[in-house]
Amino acid sequence: MRLSLAAKMSAQFFRHLLRLPVDFYSQRFAGEIGDRSSLNDKVAGILSGQLAQTAIDIVMMVFYAGLMYYYNVHLTMVGIACAVLNAFALRRFSRWRVEANMRLLQEYGKVSGASIAGLQSMETIKASGMESGFFLRWSGHFANASNTRMDIEVTNVFLGLVPRLLSTFATMTVLVLGGYYVIQGQLTIGSLVAFQLLMASFLRPVASLVYLGQTIQDLQGDMARLDDVLAHPEDRSLSALPGKSAGGTQASTSVASSAEDGIGKSGQERVRLQGYVELRNITFGYNPLAPPLIENFSLKLKPGQRVALVGGSGSGKSTLAKLLTGLYQPWEGEILFDDVPRGQLSPHMLANSLSMVDQDLIIFGGTVRENLTLWDGTVPDLLLSRACQDAEISERLQSLAGGFDGNLNEGGGNLSGGERQRLEIARALVNDPSILVLDEATSALDTESERLIVERIGLRGCSCLVVAHRLSTIRDCDEIIVLEHGDVVERGSHEALWELDGVYSDLLRADEGAHVG
Repeated sequence: MRLSLAAKMSAQFFRHLLRLPVDFYSQRFAGEIGDRSSLNDKVAGILSGQLAQTAIDIVMMVFYAGLMYYYNVHLTMVGIACAVLNAFALRRFSRWRVEANMRLLQEYGKVSGASIAGLQSMETIKASGMESGFFLRWSGHFANASNTRMDIEVTNVFLGLVPRLLSTFATMTVLVLGGYYVIQGQLTIGSLVAFQLLMASFLRPVASLVYLGQTIQDLQGDMARLDDVLAHPEDRSLSALPGKSAGGTQASTSVASSAEDGIGKSGQERVRLQGYVELRNITFGYNPLAPPLIENFSLKLKPGQRVALVGGSGSGKSTLAKLLTGLYQPWEGEILFDDVPRGQLSPHMLANSLSMVDQDLIIFGGTVRENLTLWDGTVPDLLLSRACQDAEISERLQSLAGGFDGNLNEGGGNLSGGERQRLEIARALVNDPSILVLDEATSALDTESERLIVERIGLRGCSCLVVAHRLSTIRDCDEIIVLEHGDVVERGSHEALWELDGVYSDLLRADEGAHVG
């Protein structure tokens, strides 16, 4: 029963975890989130084991209390008083233990998060000689966790002693009062011996209930961490169903209806969007209490067009890219694909149509095929080969033992930085998207490789939103939008902006000077 309950709870937990929006993960340590998944087994063990035993303990307490009451009312009150004192001691420390346990879980989460971050950045730590600095940071979190744990253990020891002390007190009191009743002729020696045995049997489940109370207090912290995940609203783009738009066209409704039919990423027939994209009056910020980073921004893309976003760091380029891909939801405005609001499109259709190459490269430990297809076993080798050729990574992958079935190290440790970036581009192209978002997608590539990849992506005819610092790659874009602190300061073609001799021209001169230098 415990294993079945744990499996069911873990499956429900992880399914919900995968459907949460990105901002949930950005506010928490990855290691701390990972630790929560193991709590399901602990909770299942308590629900299926200890709580069932508790019901038996309560029944036995009532049974023994009834027998003791039959022998002597006053002596029975001694046992009940001990049970009440046990409950009072547990209640007295209840709030403190719950809060302390939650602090402990948070500190252990920080320890796990720091450990994972250190392991992922081990090359950087060793290259910079920061082993001691990282250890001090990690040991600080661990020391806080250890100190909190010691405080909790002191309380546990005290609460563990209370039942034994009260049991000893009850035994002595029964002997004294029972002896008095024997002398007075109100109780026989045999009855006194029997009562002592009943008292011991009565107090054993009391001690078990005190221990269960401690466990439940600890469990409240675990349940709060699980509820933090399970009570968090799912990503609206995953929970919304396609529907008809009041102002949409018949063709748009047909597209949404086809998506609703459930032709998913792994289906044989891949229903895709045409490539029309519109960001209409978008307003967004990361902090609801602060002014928005992006305000009243609009953009239109037609199939095959390329639009570039340029600007300094913090200007909002990557934020707009993430809004387009649905990683974040705008505060105001709407995002439309083929004149249909995103919320009315099936996630399967969006997955078939939209791909993104992020500036943060993620390579999983596993085969090349798994990294390219993200575990979609229905993708044919023909699509893999074409994507790898367009990303200029085909020869390198074929040189691995096993080709597409060759193994890649976690984080792409057996690939260079440029090769990891080309693999990421190939992953985005495998699905043959009609809309492609490139966020610093070629920053680690040499000029010739970058030129070839851009040309081959252009031949695919997909709509492209390009975020770039290297401005030489965007001169042939249909439109270039220059951003400063989330505001559009210039927009137009390369030639028009160059003649304007404004912010874009300054950025271009700085970019050319950096490359010459």
